[in-house]
Amino acid sequence: MKKIFVLIFLASLLLSLTSCTIGIFFTLHFTETTDVISVRTGQYFTITLTENPSTGYLWEGPFIEDESIVRLVLASRGKSIEAIPNVGEPTESTWEFEALSPGTTTITFRYERPWETIPIKTKIFSVYVR
Repeated sequence: MKKIFVLIFLASLLLSLTSCTIGIFFTLHFTETTDVISVRTGQYFTITLTENPSTGYLWEGPFIEDESIVRLVLASRGKSIEAIPNVGEPTESTWEFEALSPGTTTITFRYERPWETIPIKTKIFSVYVR
């Protein structure tokens, strides 16, 4: 009987630890349609944006308002112009971030051509870390 209680205790302990770590280490994914991102401290999240490099337009950034709250971990650009078989075919670029501390910040991207001074689109994500 004592062994059963020990096994039940260990199983419940393992289950509770697993549910805690899933919330921390599970990566959330966001796209252009998202405006507000809400994550926990220590959590990772990605932002994926569609761009069309064959037209010269690329997402510039990220521009993080407060890097003590969120930091860029990895940037992964989509296909290069040479790798796109059809002119005008879109590709996706992804940025991975880590939520460092509680607070509010913004992450801004500008969709522009490098040789022009005004972007045709600006995307601002409001990020809330709890």
